Amino acid sequence: MMPSLHKSLVRFWPALVAALLTLFPLLQNQRDFRVLFYFEDEWDLLSLWDQRGFGPWAGQVFAENFVPLFKTLWGGSILFFGGSYFALILLLWLNHALNAALLCRIVQRLGCSGSVALLAAAGFGLSPLHYESLAWSVQWSAVLAFTFALFGLLAIVPDSSGELAAPRWKQITIACTCSLASALCFSRGILTGPALALVMLLSGAQAERWVYRLAKAVLVLLPSLAVSLVIAIVSSGNHHHLRDTLLPATNFALHYFGESPLRTSFSDTSVSDGAALALTLVHLALAGLAWKLATPRLRPLVIALLAFEIGNAVLLGVGRYHTGIPSAGCSRYQYTAIACMLPLAAILVQRLLVFVPQRWGNVLAAAAVAGLIWHAAIHWPPIMHNWQTWRGAELRAALSQPNYPANDHFTRLPWMTNERARELVARFSLH
Repeated sequence: MMPSLHKSLVRFWPALVAALLTLFPLLQNQRDFRVLFYFEDEWDLLSLWDQRGFGPWAGQVFAENFVPLFKTLWGGSILFFGGSYFALILLLWLNHALNAALLCRIVQRLGCSGSVALLAAAGFGLSPLHYESLAWSVQWSAVLAFTFALFGLLAIVPDSSGELAAPRWKQITIACTCSLASALCFSRGILTGPALALVMLLSGAQAERWVYRLAKAVLVLLPSLAVSLVIAIVSSGNHHHLRDTLLPATNFALHYFGESPLRTSFSDTSVSDGAALALTLVHLALAGLAWKLATPRLRPLVIALLAFEIGNAVLLGVGRYHTGIPSAGCSRYQYTAIACMLPLAAILVQRLLVFVPQRWGNVLAAAAVAGLIWHAAIHWPPIMHNWQTWRGAELRAALSQPNYPANDHFTRLPWMTNERARELVARFSLH
């Protein structure tokens, strides 16, 4: 085998395996995933699309989201696949598998071995906490936005074995593009720009002047700032009355940041304010220890991952505090929480494995991956069996009954009658 090919296989096999493992829950529970159907926000999006036309609809603010890129991809997929909901779910899972592979590469960039990187990526990819993120097509917006964040980080973070060097203009262009694309896919995608800007600001060649680093960071930050301005001015939401909601928003953010995923991975019950504060301190301590153990050239990446999650907590606090503290640990919020914490945990695991012979370290990592597969095989089926009933099976049954009361709301949207839902089914060939 050619040396270059062998080197590439050694470098990329963990990411490939992670991507394939990630698809296991979809394959195991495909019958339940095939029953899923359009739900709540998706009906609203379809109705607005039908009323206004594709172009105006794609550029329209939706709640606190200005997501023309996501709408274009989501709506285009509906047209391309003839209204198939399972096709949307399949695209969502393929994107998730890509994210697992990219996260694996991130962990490798942090200096972790292939086996440890695979373990972290498998923990992210197989987690049953993603059931809402991966079984509701509108959540593709969040998954896709995070893809651009990972691509941007990989473009500007040096390899752990490479020399510290200033990002090239090509890398800056990629980072700016990812910053804009992420923000145009999901409201909290505006955090990608600041995370990438932090890396730009804190890394670079030692001889590079601070003003040049600042200029690069500003360039990467500008797309996020522009989209943030549009959202702040045009969209509705809690951000218009922050002064009156600062305390509950802060408390919600504290619970999210502390509990996700330290509590949500083991319990369905929210905790007290004091416990949330304690978990927050544990989260910060873990990040601090990971920063200490990381090589100096890679510490900006650790800071960026932590900053991304802190920003996520702040935006969730502002936007969702009114839903109540128990919802701070909602499954749809766990996607980035898990993805941002596992690389930090991987650094600690890698350091602990120093005290174990390499062969035994690989065996332990393989055993842990097998445990994650077993955990997924046990927990995904009951979750999906319950989920598909009210996220697809009931609505499909109602749509097939011609005598179902026309004025009821089986889409669960109070402003959409069953008659209107049937019109949309016919208009877009939904199935």
